[in-house]
Amino acid sequence: MTERRARTPLAATTFLVACLLIAVANTGSADEPIAHAAMGHGMDDMSATAEEIDPTTKEQVLEQIERSGLYVLDVENIDVHIHVQFVVQVNGVNQVIPQTGVDFDSLTAAPIHTHDTSGILHIENDTSNPEVPTVADFLEVWVGTSTEAGLCNAFLGKSSCSVTANRNGQFFALDEQLRDVDTVILYVNDNALV
Repeated sequence: MTERRARTPLAATTFLVACLLIAVANTGSADEPIAHAAMGHGMDDMSATAEEIDPTTKEQVLEQIERSGLYVLDVENIDVHIHVQFVVQVNGVNQVIPQTGVDFDSLTAAPIHTHDTSGILHIENDTSNPEVPTVADFLEVWVGTSTEAGLCNAFLGKSSCSVTANRNGQFFALDEQLRDVDTVILYVNDNALV
């Protein structure tokens, strides 16, 4: 299901501040099952610095957006906001997906981004950009590529490997449309392990 957001500056700003507070209060592991309502577990140490919570800068986010070919999200006109659990396994080992694609200080965001290291993708579009971003778009923001060869190089430092994905246990193409509460697993493996 998609959520329709109020199209007022106050509502958008309140929403982003609430997301930041949730990011501060929640953490999780891609190994753990995700209950969509909970989306993480409480942090033991609430003394995290601002840099640990929001390590990106506006300039970095703008570079990611430009590199990906996406657009800067108009946070005052958010139309759709869904969440997807994203897991990347490289040779069977879950990878940490960092907070990427958003700078909370300046409220600058790609339309697909993460708030923390939980692997929860926040997928949003605004009223002037109706196309909903995909996992391929997120990979372009995060690692700068979504091609098989590019992912092999990014995750294994190799020119070829096996790259597959599934959504909720079924084969999945990275450019397919996502649905709220989907779980997507990207498998990147040395050819010898396939």
